[in-house]
Amino acid sequence: MLLVGLNFALPLIRSSYNEGMLYLLASSVLIIVCVLAVILLKLSVIVVVLGTAFLGALFFSSKSDVPLLEQEQREQQ
Repeated sequence: MLLVGLNFALPLIRSSYNEGMLYLLASSVLIIVCVLAVILLKLSVIVVVLGTAFLGALFFSSKSDVPLLEQEQREQQ
């Protein structure tokens, strides 16, 4: 199971490395927290995965404006 977990984590780690050290550090911390939550706190994997998906979307999503607002701003100029 450890090998399966590593195989799931390696693409995330590689892409984070390409993005920069900050993303690599944040991804590593998120992975370690998830592992510890499952092992030490004995939380359900479903809860941990859903929580991680929420945190990942919150921290790693792009912060671009809404496309319709951008288009309206260009038209006004």
